[in-house]
Amino acid sequence: MFSLTLAAFCLAPTPLRAQARPVTQPAPHPGASLPDAVSGEQAIARLGAELPQLATRHGMSADELRSELRGDPTLWLKGSDTLLFVDRPAPPPGPSDAPSYSGSIPTSQAFLLHTDPDSKKVIYLDFNGHHSHGNGWAHNIHFPAWNSSGSSASFSESELRSIIAHWEYVAEDFAPWDVDVTTEAPPIDDILGGFMGDDRYGVRVVMTQVTSGFGSGSGGIAVLGSYGSIKDTPVFVFNKGDNTGSMSASHEVGHAMHLLHDGLNGSTYHPGTGSGATSWGPIMGAPFGKTVVQWSSGDYPGSSTSQLDLYVIGGAPTNLYPDDAGDSLAEASPLAGACPDVSARSVDGVIGWFTDVDAWSFETSGGFISITANPHTPGPNLDIELALYDGTGALLEIDQPGNATHAAIARNLPAGSYVVTIDGVGKSGVYSDYGSLGQYTLSVDAPAVGAFTDLGNGLAGSGGLVPVLSGTGLPCEGNLVTTTLDSALPNSSAWLVYGFSQLNVFFKGGTMVPDFGAGGDFLPVAVGAAGSVSLPSSWPAAVPAGVQLVLQYWVQDAAGPAGFSASNGLELLTP
Repeated sequence: MFSLTLAAFCLAPTPLRAQARPVTQPAPHPGASLPDAVSGEQAIARLGAELPQLATRHGMSADELRSELRGDPTLWLKGSDTLLFVDRPAPPPGPSDAPSYSGSIPTSQAFLLHTDPDSKKVIYLDFNGHHSHGNGWAHNIHFPAWNSSGSSASFSESELRSIIAHWEYVAEDFAPWDVDVTTEAPPIDDILGGFMGDDRYGVRVVMTQVTSGFGSGSGGIAVLGSYGSIKDTPVFVFNKGDNTGSMSASHEVGHAMHLLHDGLNGSTYHPGTGSGATSWGPIMGAPFGKTVVQWSSGDYPGSSTSQLDLYVIGGAPTNLYPDDAGDSLAEASPLAGACPDVSARSVDGVIGWFTDVDAWSFETSGGFISITANPHTPGPNLDIELALYDGTGALLEIDQPGNATHAAIARNLPAGSYVVTIDGVGKSGVYSDYGSLGQYTLSVDAPAVGAFTDLGNGLAGSGGLVPVLSGTGLPCEGNLVTTTLDSALPNSSAWLVYGFSQLNVFFKGGTMVPDFGAGGDFLPVAVGAAGSVSLPSSWPAAVPAGVQLVLQYWVQDAAGPAGFSASNGLELLTP
């Protein structure tokens, strides 16, 4: 029986091949543990009248499946209903495969890594060894723990750093989708699929060595469409190296999600192209050692595929995470500074689809500003275009270095409101923006505007003067923050009214601005002989960001409409 797979990551059938590809070299045989596997014309003959039904189960027409079996020598048929890929081994690890993780994750966390522990979908990178049995492989093999040193007895510090790097690479490949890429063993029910209504499932990626002949001569093996299988049918990765091993993991998971190969000029695999920061290749090819490795639609020069990877993986795009920023200048998400340096603003985001543009707004008091946008490292999938707009929507500057994936803008700006946008772009003649997705960090360093905002609504008193309330200082822990009242009636009694929102109701002939009844209050204050009051204070600890404090003075003054004058309202917003 065909193993039922409930991979909700899969969409309805999409066009697969523009043309059949000639076999250019022999493919590795699946090994001694799969002696009944056949490929090419033998597989077509074995399937016989059942071929159309199997093709439909994998989102293909009968002709497309025949073309795949004839054109891709790495596609095999096991038994009468299981298609599998036996991928060729990668070249020996090179400089790009040297242990590359130098981040802040301690090696003690190497087997506790998650991209989203709350997700109901899982990709489990299993480096600990696995007993594979009772599944779609129909074998009984104890696969040893992954190692790069020749010993599976324990993990060295270098190997633990390499495991973290593998996770970083694979996490970037699947960043747009609601799936937990993890190195911590999940409950088995979180891997197994079921029948309709089961919304928790995934796939195990066994990172290991060739064992008992299984995987001999290959770099990775996967059953096509096995993601969410009703049995624990893992994919296997035998290739080593941070770049190569992680790329192979994403590649085999791609097969488990029904993805086929991205070839070049009739060959089975696109080997990648270029060098340096924008060297490129498709994940479903074999671009080992390349920097920008992406999901593809086959729209590159020399492609022999038209499969739409993003739709096959995640639907259109129902299984993507909700957008994390506004998509237009009018909908830009605010980018606020934080203590202790409110001039420096930073945010992590994700470009989740080829039509996605993230827009972020900020305000500045004017001066020199610096904006940088960097993709995820290691293994960026995103090539960034950065643009800056003023408050009217006029484009001021755009940066997209042709031979780099990061972008930056530095210039002087007048005081005002601005918007920066992040877009994933392609490289002319090499790759489009289709797979230019993934994580980024945006940093904006711009002189901050004051923390106080004049809300108006003052009420005149003696001499027709309206008392003026102002403030200075940034409300960060330990900073001196001062409020000052001027132009009030000298030697009078006053009350400082405060609240945490605006009320703006008619009161004593004027407008009561603070809502003092919702956690606020009023404090009696004596106005000095100069008609002023200054209240300095050290800003307390543990005040959360985004707290709104609304202040206003009411002064006892017989010249006011009801015996009172009032200052303007003043808002203080914590960064």
